[in-house]
Amino acid sequence: MNFKYAFFFTLIFFSTSSYGASGDVFFVDKNHPSASDSNPGTESQPWLTIQKAADTLTAGETVYVKEGVYTEHTAGNGQYGGIIPKNSGALNAPITYQTYSGDSVVIDQNDSSPGFYLQSKNHIIIKGFEIRNAYSGGIRLANQSVPRNSFITIEENYIHNITGPWGHNVGGVRLDSCDRCVVRNNTIHDVSITTDPQTNSAGIHSYRMSNATIENNTIWNSYNGIFFKQAQFDGEPGGTIRRNIFHNISEGIRLTPQGSNFPGHQEIHIKENIFYKFSRGIKVRVSETSTQSSGLYISNNTFADGVPYSGTPTPECLVLNGYTNTQIWNNICVAEIPIELYHIAPPFNFTGDVTYMDFNLYHSYTSFRIDRYGRFQTPVIPYLQFSSIDEWRTNATASATMVSPPDINSITSPPLFMDPINRNYKLQTDSQAKSRGRNGEDIGAYSSSTIFIGASNSFSDAPKRPSSPSLLMVN
Repeated sequence: MNFKYAFFFTLIFFSTSSYGASGDVFFVDKNHPSASDSNPGTESQPWLTIQKAADTLTAGETVYVKEGVYTEHTAGNGQYGGIIPKNSGALNAPITYQTYSGDSVVIDQNDSSPGFYLQSKNHIIIKGFEIRNAYSGGIRLANQSVPRNSFITIEENYIHNITGPWGHNVGGVRLDSCDRCVVRNNTIHDVSITTDPQTNSAGIHSYRMSNATIENNTIWNSYNGIFFKQAQFDGEPGGTIRRNIFHNISEGIRLTPQGSNFPGHQEIHIKENIFYKFSRGIKVRVSETSTQSSGLYISNNTFADGVPYSGTPTPECLVLNGYTNTQIWNNICVAEIPIELYHIAPPFNFTGDVTYMDFNLYHSYTSFRIDRYGRFQTPVIPYLQFSSIDEWRTNATASATMVSPPDINSITSPPLFMDPINRNYKLQTDSQAKSRGRNGEDIGAYSSSTIFIGASNSFSDAPKRPSSPSLLMVN
């Protein structure tokens, strides 16, 4: 990462760390006997609704919301309703919406609107809420906002049972048109579309995010964990997706362009994530973009316990198409197909390539695949499949999608996880993945002993099974 983007990510951290430090503090407490939106919003005379705070707060101010179940459809029912902040914060003076310490605060929208809806806002923090039974998004940022949303931090929320009708895009968090935004330490599950197909549902869904940081979330029971559906038009980097847990899910991380008139994705880092009970760990299908997608870095991820689902009978760790300068290293893959690289027929524009792939560990695999859809090309590109890592190393560069011989230093071995039954994917001391990484670190998500992965709240403790057998079939 160059200095410019390192500076931007550092700016995110410091601009969202001091909650309301420079401004006044207000309170919402619907159970207080004197609660009223006509009150001054003090602890002894609190407001009745969160929307009153959303209409009132300005830069540097914080509202603490106390115990209770809040149902607030400010703009009526529908995907553009919910709690709608009126104002933006400022650099080093964000507006903060936060639950009162120790209180359980639930935003239950009765399947009628998002929990929060933000349009063209910046420097806002939403922290500590349970958001459930929301429509279209638990927290939704407006797509195609002008000016764009920016410096929004969504952290430590419990977001679940989010729905929408067929033809809609539904996300626990909709991170649309958002630049330098952070989604951190949230637990998100059961995000669905009311009728099949479910493919547009995601724990975190986005059109046009850039310079994003998505980290330490736990996501399950949605078709996609993260669905990055359309890149930003200005060519800014997509950002970093790290230290998340995805499980009981069809596709963990999915990148698409939304059609041939939209630009390619740029500079995305996917690292130190854990995937289990997945069918496709990372799926990238961007060949039809108007510009070349470039710069995809996939490192130190653990793909454990791949399972089939309808439409993909064979679980796959990586499915890649249309992205150039793809680099892959230090990953553990426990699935039948570690990687599938493929071409798409014209009129699509870009086939992509893998420029570096090494220092990975594979277990329980049957084959590596390249050019599976090459029969649609003119001239026809032979379909290549390799059943051993030796064949893969020797012959993969027969395809233009593999630039250099792959996996020269990679190994095939049981990963020897500490306790996979209880989803502890740290490595035992005698694992072949110890100290075998690209720079002498451990292969897999836990490249060092100091890494914490997933959300650090109680909601993520127990693995959950899919609520709908049609979404994902798990044995």
